[in-house]
Amino acid sequence: MNIHVFRSFSDPTEGPEGRQCTTDRIKRIFDEAMLGFNQTKHIHSVTVRMSELASADVRIIADYVCKIKNVEGIVFDRCHLKDDSIDHIIRLLRGSSIKTLWVGQNRFTEAGMARLIYALSETNVTMLHLVRAWIGYLGSVAFEKVLPTSKLTRLRIERCKLCADDMYRIITAAGNSTLLLLDLSYNYIGNCRNAKAIQYLLENNKSLRVLHLLDAGITNRGLGIFAPSIYKARNLLGLNLNSNKGISKAAIVDMLDVIGYHPTLEYISTHGTADCAPFTNWIITNIVQSRLSNWKKAHHMLNMVSARVVKRIGYKSPLSMLPIDLFRLLNKMIGEWIVTHGLNDV
Repeated sequence: MNIHVFRSFSDPTEGPEGRQCTTDRIKRIFDEAMLGFNQTKHIHSVTVRMSELASADVRIIADYVCKIKNVEGIVFDRCHLKDDSIDHIIRLLRGSSIKTLWVGQNRFTEAGMARLIYALSETNVTMLHLVRAWIGYLGSVAFEKVLPTSKLTRLRIERCKLCADDMYRIITAAGNSTLLLLDLSYNYIGNCRNAKAIQYLLENNKSLRVLHLLDAGITNRGLGIFAPSIYKARNLLGLNLNSNKGISKAAIVDMLDVIGYHPTLEYISTHGTADCAPFTNWIITNIVQSRLSNWKKAHHMLNMVSARVVKRIGYKSPLSMLPIDLFRLLNKMIGEWIVTHGLNDV
């Protein structure tokens, strides 16, 4: 069960234009949830959204969450929180079993965010999601020190307006961490120094499964720097490069040629970059005809392409719904490959 704490648009007692969620309303929401379910073990998450919360309100929420104990996730989304609430959030994280923390569009300063990030090393938080948060220099330095030793396995930092130096510190620290998922979408990566940091991340983080770099200002030159390292990330399942306008279709094809056969990669998403029509031709001429040593690899790569990649880069249907001439050519080449190599490995 999830407890929702949100502002009321109809109750005139809740501040000007209903922007505030009053202390009494917060208490009533928690009391009713705890009474209604009797056993607090059924309460697993708390969502606080679109409410102007004062420090005292956050203290009350922290008291309830620490009392419930079983809460594993908490969201503070557009709550206008200020630095005076940080201590209560830290106490909440330390005194409960919270594993997921979402902080979006609040009023924390750079120093306040840094204090929260440093405190993560003393909590059970494994997933941190920051949206439009002011991380800045102090926050990036905090990540640099915390990531290598923290319990974090999933880190999302979206639309936080990080500069190139801040991004470099975070990406490099992630290379020395045990993150399974890293999402740096809608922040500027761009330059070659950060591309080399991504290269370091892919080569050194042996646990990384998914990397999201949507609309990150990546160019052909940057992609060319870290593309060879994608093959070295042997546990990587997904790479998202959507909406990077600086990547051309030639660079995408060059990247795929460098990667060749990857044992675990399930999808590469490049929707919204360049025109990706040459990708289908690359599938036919390279994967089926010359890049594969046995049918199992062919089957794996074709599944990867049909289920994920083709669908995400522009085709709105799986491989079986590709233009008929391409589909026939693909079938022909698979047939020729089977005739040449046999079906011993099927």
